[in-house]
Amino acid sequence: MHLKGLKLSKNSLPSDSANNSFDGCGPVISFPTILNNGDRRPALIDRLHRGCDAVGVGRVNVLPAESVTLIAVDIPVKSVTSRIKALPFTVEENVGQKIEDVHVAVCTDSTKNGGSILSAIVDKTVMNAQDTLLPIIPETLSIPVPMPSTEGGVTWATWREGPKVVVRVSDGTGFALRADMLKTVWSLAGQPSLVNFGETLPSELQAEEKSGDPPPPNPAELTVDLRQGDYAAPIPATTKFLTRWACLVLTGVFLHVATLYLETLLLENRAERELAKVVGALSKAGINVSSDVSLPTVVAATSPKVPPPEKATFLPMLEKLSAAFLEAEGSSEIWYLNYVGTDDQLKVDLRSNNMENLVSLQKVVRKAGFAVQSGTAVASDSGTQVELTITTRE
Repeated sequence: MHLKGLKLSKNSLPSDSANNSFDGCGPVISFPTILNNGDRRPALIDRLHRGCDAVGVGRVNVLPAESVTLIAVDIPVKSVTSRIKALPFTVEENVGQKIEDVHVAVCTDSTKNGGSILSAIVDKTVMNAQDTLLPIIPETLSIPVPMPSTEGGVTWATWREGPKVVVRVSDGTGFALRADMLKTVWSLAGQPSLVNFGETLPSELQAEEKSGDPPPPNPAELTVDLRQGDYAAPIPATTKFLTRWACLVLTGVFLHVATLYLETLLLENRAERELAKVVGALSKAGINVSSDVSLPTVVAATSPKVPPPEKATFLPMLEKLSAAFLEAEGSSEIWYLNYVGTDDQLKVDLRSNNMENLVSLQKVVRKAGFAVQSGTAVASDSGTQVELTITTRE
């Protein structure tokens, strides 16, 4: 535990503090065993589980407060990556043991808003014993950060449960200690303002008792996960498979695009060579072409002009013939019709019950402005059949 601004030595505490060890900056209160409240889950741990369920975090592994020290450090580096790399060396002076023996994790980073980095320090032997399949969150975060006192001084928010007291300081830091040590540490810290949310504290501590209405944990802090660095959460096999599959797909797409790009370059080079040949051939033929002209321009300039298609005459011709057929005397049937567009010619196979009707029909068609050429008429029991070749007159 590190108390900002508090200087302690082993002689600063009563002689019965056999289970306490200290560094040059503050006490690290150690517990021989994790405090046991029987079958009942400690209230703070229960608050964290219920809070994580409420915000959708799900199941978590709560690390007891006596195993974690929360400290706030200022690192004047803009890069997030650089700040994380510098963090262990920045907190080294606040740790009562070798930095190689502790795990340092970032809880919150408020440097963008002019704040500091709230870090958690945990002994690696404690981290090695944890189940890393679930997010690991310090029990201390079940107490929200208290507001500073009205005078702007430091405030401690405390939660006492049996022989254990968890403290959350107004700068975000926190620690745990034995209840019988609270008064001594509180005095050495300058007697900051106390707000108590747990079991009642001794009256001489002058704590503001709010055990009947404790505030809920800060939802923003419920997403803290101490599984960082060497203790980062393992990547699920499914995620690894999807990641590899995505890498293969991206590699395939890259190779495909690269192949298309190379093919485009080869085609452009080939087109330039062919264009040079065409320009050379045209120059020999006496046709001057600029060397920077494009191939489509050369092709368009040297290709024979294709006349536009003539206006179609089939429908107008058929409409005019139909009107003429209606004027003819008698009745005739069209058995076959074929239009030859290149000659603007219409061949019609007609049948009638007598020859006079066919002769009348030819006269009406000629009168309508068409040239009519009659084929050989064939008579049978069913009537007379003749093929007419009809063209527009020139």
